[in-house]
Amino acid sequence: MSDWIPRVSRSSLVRTARVVSIVIAAAAATALVLVVVSKSTTPSRPPMRASPGHRVVPLALYREFAVLSRAGTDVCQDMGNLPAIESYISALPATARMQGSCCSPMDLQRFAEQMKALEAYSAIPEVPSDPYDISKSQAEELLGFYNTVSLDPTQQRVYDVAQSQTTDHGWCCCQCWAWYTHAGLAKYVITQDGFGSQQTAQLIDLEDCCGGS
Repeated sequence: MSDWIPRVSRSSLVRTARVVSIVIAAAAATALVLVVVSKSTTPSRPPMRASPGHRVVPLALYREFAVLSRAGTDVCQDMGNLPAIESYISALPATARMQGSCCSPMDLQRFAEQMKALEAYSAIPEVPSDPYDISKSQAEELLGFYNTVSLDPTQQRVYDVAQSQTTDHGWCCCQCWAWYTHAGLAKYVITQDGFGSQQTAQLIDLEDCCGGS
C-alpha cells in the first residue's frame, strides 16, 4: 500500500513562510529589548568616554564607588549629641566601617575628584584617604582630637574662620558623627601641620561625606 502525500498549494506555502518570518522577527525584537534593558539597568563598568567637563573614572575606582554608594553604615543620628554619638561608635565591632554617604546619594564624578585630590594629603595619616569609608578606629581617633586638642587664641581664630569658609559653612551639612570628626581633623591639622583657615576649609570640603555633587 503506497503512502499518501498531501498536496500543498503555493499560496499555503507563502502563508506559512510569512508566519515563520513574523515569529522570527518578533523573537529577535524581544531579545533586543532585553539586551537594551539589561545594559541600561545593570551597568558593569563606566562609560569609556567622558562627557564634556568630566574625566574618565578608572574601573577600580568605579567598582569601589559601586560598593560604597550602596552602603548604609554612614548614618545620621543623635544630631548634636556627642556622648550618644561616641557611645554608638564605641559599641560597633572593632572591624566596623562607616561607609557610604549620610544625606544624599553619592555622585561618581564628585567621588573621583575627592579621591584624586586627597592623594595630596597622603603624608598625613590622620587625614582619611576616603571620606566614604572610615574605620571605627579612625573615627574614634578624630573624635579624640575634637575632645582633647586645645587651641590658642590665634589657632581658634583660624578654626572659626575655616568653619565659616567650608561649602557647608560648618564641619558638615548636619551635626552628625562626621561633624565632630571633621572638627577634630581641623583641630589636628591647625595645631600639628600649621594649616591656615583656607587650607583647613579646603581639606574639610574634600572630606565631605554628605553625598551629592
